[in-house]
Amino acid sequence: MKKKSSFNCSQQELYLIVPIAWARCRKNLSRFAKYFGIYTEGYVNDRIAEVAVAKAIPNYYSRKDEPSSKRVLMDAAIADCCHYFQFLEAMIAETYRAEMLEMKYQAVGTAYYGKAEQGNEGALNDLNDSAIKFMTANEADLKADNKMTDAFMVDYQAAVANYEVCRMAYNDSSETATSLTQDNSEANEKIFKKMMGMFAHAQIVFKKEPEMRAQFTFTNVLNQVVSAGVAGIRGKVTELVTKKGINKVKIVIEGKDKTYETDKLGKYDIAQLANGTYTVIFSCEGYKDVVFDEFEVKTGVYNTLNVVMEVVQVGELVAA
Repeated sequence: MKKKSSFNCSQQELYLIVPIAWARCRKNLSRFAKYFGIYTEGYVNDRIAEVAVAKAIPNYYSRKDEPSSKRVLMDAAIADCCHYFQFLEAMIAETYRAEMLEMKYQAVGTAYYGKAEQGNEGALNDLNDSAIKFMTANEADLKADNKMTDAFMVDYQAAVANYEVCRMAYNDSSETATSLTQDNSEANEKIFKKMMGMFAHAQIVFKKEPEMRAQFTFTNVLNQVVSAGVAGIRGKVTELVTKKGINKVKIVIEGKDKTYETDKLGKYDIAQLANGTYTVIFSCEGYKDVVFDEFEVKTGVYNTLNVVMEVVQVGELVAA
């Protein structure tokens, strides 16, 4: 389960407000240092540098790209293994008597085929293992009358080996993406908590100065980067062929905990976004995801983003 962030704003907004907050601290550095020795020019510079570190972590779309590409290669490798297995079953049918086939199919791993074809890792491993062992143990029978060639055995084994390589590459890239997501979350939490700690100290430093205290609050700084007027994204999500609006499309803006949905007509309206670029993800069961990596939002106006989604065809895999 995704851990809820401590800050009630988007990631983009966080990266805008933290430098502003620390710039205010720098402007009053001598006041802070009088009460708290940690406040030095170097300390403030380090806090601002942490924002750059957080921003440098690959965004959602970049993190998703490599696992998605590796998944495509792994799916192709799965299809190859299943293709060779079907040929092997046909060879078995031609090699053995009808009353022997049920046991032969059990031995070669036919029971695993259904789940293996769907991408079940355990089933595919069992299928490949059973098939290779069966070919090795029954090589003489299968090669009788040239039903199975040496090249077929070599090619099948190569397909299995290729699947293993693709599987490991996909799993490694998925783990990396998960780790980067965790790094992103932790970096954001770090810069937010350090800023809030400084705000808490400011309430002591400026105890008798209400106007100054007010400048060192999350709401005050956030309001500086969020337009006072109308700002946001609105649009309509439609299906490619029918052109009809799609209900309950999930809309995620990277960095914001809140998710949004389209209405019965496929329309949506997202307000209160700071000026900047956002990764916007549209997803709905039965449809291919649509991702906008750098959609620009300008404050003071509504930014239109109309989306067309394609139905996932039967047997088609959606990118992981």
